[in-house]
Amino acid sequence: MISKSITMNRVLFFLGIVAVVSCIAISSLQAPKKAVSTQPSKDEKNASMTEIITLASGLQYSILDHGNGETTPPPGSVATVNYTGWLSEGGTPGKQFDSSIGRGPFSFVVGVGHVIKGWDEAVLQMRVGEKRRLIIPPQLGYGEAGYPPVIPAKSTLIFDVELISFK
Repeated sequence: MISKSITMNRVLFFLGIVAVVSCIAISSLQAPKKAVSTQPSKDEKNASMTEIITLASGLQYSILDHGNGETTPPPGSVATVNYTGWLSEGGTPGKQFDSSIGRGPFSFVVGVGHVIKGWDEAVLQMRVGEKRRLIIPPQLGYGEAGYPPVIPAKSTLIFDVELISFK
């Protein structure tokens, strides 16, 4: 009787091991789940960057949406924009450091130094509804000092900026 009980326990133990190993094997055959990311992939980051224009100042931009406006804002006008800013990582958006998306558009007097030089230069050339990706070198951004702790010294910045209106 005891030997039958020991044999039965060994059989059940063996079947339990087989069941566990089978479950592990089956789960490893299933397609791996993709991780959900809030960061754009490199392909998404570069998808709209078909033509990059470089100005004499060093400011670079690509037009993501041409918009429908007919005129550009004159210096001294109040421009209203939506934007997202990233630290550049090899010319593509890296760590996001600021965005008006979610909190509402940002308004400023354009062309008078209320914002970084790269923004003034870019927005003065934009039309209402236009969206640009700006690549702003340090001398047109926060320069040698940066803006610690958010923006390191000598940082190249990338912004997507959409001109909503000006008056």
